[in-house]
Amino acid sequence: MSPGGKETARRNLDDFTRRASQFDREVRAEEAALLAEAISGSGFGPGCVAVDMGAGAGASARPFLQAGGRVVGVDLTPAMAQKAVKRLAEEGFGGRALFTVAPAERPPIREGAADATLCRNVFHHFENPRAVLGEMARAVRPGGHVFVIDYYDPEDAAQRKILNRIEYLRVSSHVRTLSLGEFRQIYEAAELHLLDPVTL
Repeated sequence: MSPGGKETARRNLDDFTRRASQFDREVRAEEAALLAEAISGSGFGPGCVAVDMGAGAGASARPFLQAGGRVVGVDLTPAMAQKAVKRLAEEGFGGRALFTVAPAERPPIREGAADATLCRNVFHHFENPRAVLGEMARAVRPGGHVFVIDYYDPEDAAQRKILNRIEYLRVSSHVRTLSLGEFRQIYEAAELHLLDPVTL
């Protein structure tokens, strides 16, 4: 990991450890409906496995668990992983949800082990989003699905610089929000087909 990557990882770990006790961010209703529809359309169900990168407190895992599958959550922050395990066990999903503490750039997941991979609202915290998407593509079996839910900024570089600076001042673990064009580029680099993006 580069020196910049180590610093980003430290900021993320510090920020999300501080926020873990209050972190109950649920999936917004619009996102939840869209994700449930995408999961259903992908054929994900009983016997399937999803890997949730940057899993946080477990909210993103729930739709995959509700569909009858199993989830392996990967998060850099031990406090978040502990909260996710506790929360999902209380909801009756404990036997099908496993969480591990690791960076998304180096998840302990075998190649092709998952039917689906997900990363929700975390890409803007990564120093190297291309590497993370590459790991998501590596972890998913041929014909599987890679789901990325995140914000995207305008294509204009000057506007992006201003918006990212504002966001960094608001949240110290923010690295940068990609433009839709940049998302297309990293999908192509990972040899993934980008379906039509949906804006909420």
